[in-house]
Amino acid sequence: MEFELWYLIAVPLLFAAGWYLRGYDARQRNEENKDLPDNYFRGLSLLLSNEPDKAIDAFIEVVKIDPETIELHHALGNLFCKRGEFDRAIRIHTHLINRADLPDQDRLRALSELANDYLKAGIYDKAIDCLERLSKNDEYRLDALRSLLRIRCTEHDWEAAIESARRLEKEASEDHSADIAHFHCELAELAVKQKNPEAAEREVSLALLEKPYSPRALMLAGDFAFQKNQVKEAVEDWEKLRQHSEDHFPLVFSRLVKGYDALGDAAGAQAVIDYALNRFPTSEVVEQAMKRAFKDKGQQAAAEIVSKGLSGHPTLGTLSVAMEFRKMIAPDDEQLQGLSEMLKKESDRQGRYQCRHCGFLSHSYLWQCPGCGGWDTYPTLRVQDQSLRRDK
Repeated sequence: MEFELWYLIAVPLLFAAGWYLRGYDARQRNEENKDLPDNYFRGLSLLLSNEPDKAIDAFIEVVKIDPETIELHHALGNLFCKRGEFDRAIRIHTHLINRADLPDQDRLRALSELANDYLKAGIYDKAIDCLERLSKNDEYRLDALRSLLRIRCTEHDWEAAIESARRLEKEASEDHSADIAHFHCELAELAVKQKNPEAAEREVSLALLEKPYSPRALMLAGDFAFQKNQVKEAVEDWEKLRQHSEDHFPLVFSRLVKGYDALGDAAGAQAVIDYALNRFPTSEVVEQAMKRAFKDKGQQAAAEIVSKGLSGHPTLGTLSVAMEFRKMIAPDDEQLQGLSEMLKKESDRQGRYQCRHCGFLSHSYLWQCPGCGGWDTYPTLRVQDQSLRRDK
């Protein structure tokens, strides 16, 4: 193999160049690190060691020495928020926004962080002001509008919530018709409390215009009609609910039975009960069926319904119905009466609805979850009755 003389020159030169560049790179890193105070690295170390309180103290010292560190300001703000010190986080992000030399993009980011600070602190008026400013920027507009909608719902400002939802529909092409129908229903229920039935009916009509088969709006429309003795119209509204949203049928089951009875249509009431026994045989349904059978057909028919309810899905609720049946047979038995009342109270106490999203429990059915703020997140059957729903 031939050995070229230039190898003796090139190889040492390349080796020397590599050694020099390696040293130059190390010197450059050292120069850069000189610009970072020791407290910066100490703060990072403490943060990684899960000691945020001490890390905050270290970072504060860095900010005092070098107030131009934007990212460090954001890191401090986030740490303060996690500790619940929202006032300090607000001061940090406000300071950033007020800096004249801050680039527009960094100012918008600081404004977004400030809005979150106000939200977490529960200072909604200031949060709304920040979000309205953010909604004028293309990058932050949609997130700001969604946050505004959540705040309006939290504050129960339903008219403003309707406006925010419509802005989202227009600008984000999102369908918020179900939400808007809920907002109108909330206004309707508020009008009822204020003894303004005309306004309540108007809001329900608007809800149905927005969402023609909204279960909540149909239920309220039927309630209002029934209160005005327009029983036929009430039954029609509740039947629409059953037809278009069968999952919500348990909410109007007793209403429909009462409505058909008010119309003198015993066969219609019995048909509703039979349908409920076949599709949603809850303790409420079993109790209604038992009492009607006891009245119309006698003790044996009622006993068969109770027995079927207990064997199909034995719960505290169906056991309470069985005790109620025993009490009807022996009305003079005081011990049986006391036991029946005790079981009824315990059954009512344990009968709760549970949010699908966050698991929040409630003794009454809620259209909006107080825990996560979601709409229509509660199944219409109580927890102990979830397995009772039968497919057609």
